[in-house]
Amino acid sequence: GGVEVPPGFPKKTSSALGRVMPKPPTNEWDALEMAEQQEMRDAREVARDEAKAVAEGKKQARQAMEKERLEREAAEAEEIRQMILKEQEREKEVRSREEEMRREELLRQQIGQREREREEHMKVLEERRREQERKVAEEQEREKQLVEHEKKLRKLQQQQQKQQQQQQ
Repeated sequence: GGVEVPPGFPKKTSSALGRVMPKPPTNEWDALEMAEQQEMRDAREVARDEAKAVAEGKKQARQAMEKERLEREAAEAEEIRQMILKEQEREKEVRSREEEMRREELLRQQIGQREREREEHMKVLEERRREQERKVAEEQEREKQLVEHEKKLRKLQQQQQKQQQQQQ
C-alpha cells in the first residue's frame, strides 16, 4: 500500500522509489511530523527487510536441509549399490568356486573311471597271461610225457630186441 499523504502535501512520486515524495517542511511542526513519518517509513522498511531476510534465511536453511537430505539419500543409495555389487561379486565367486569344484569332481570321476578301466584291462591281460602260461605248461607237460613215452618205447624195443637176440 501507499503512504497516507496529509492534506496540503503534493502527491509527487519518485519513479525510482515508487513512494510519495513530501515537499520540504515549512515550519518546525511540519519538520517534526515529516521526520516522524520518515522514521515510521524507515522502521517499516527495516522490518520488511528483516522479514525478507528471515524468510530468505529460512528458505536457504530449507534448501540446505533439502540438499543435505538429497546428498545423504544419494550416499545411502550408493552404499546400497556398492553392497549389491559386492554381493553379486561374492555370488559370482561362489558360482565360480562351485563350477571349479564340479569340474574337479567330474575330473576325479573320469580319472576313477579310467583307473577302473585300466584295472579291468590289466585283469584281462593277467588272465590271458595265466591262460598262456597254462597252455605253455600243458604243452611242455605233453612234450615231457611224449619224451617219457618215447623213452619207454625205446626201452621196450631194446628189451624186445635183446630177448629176440637171446632167443636166437
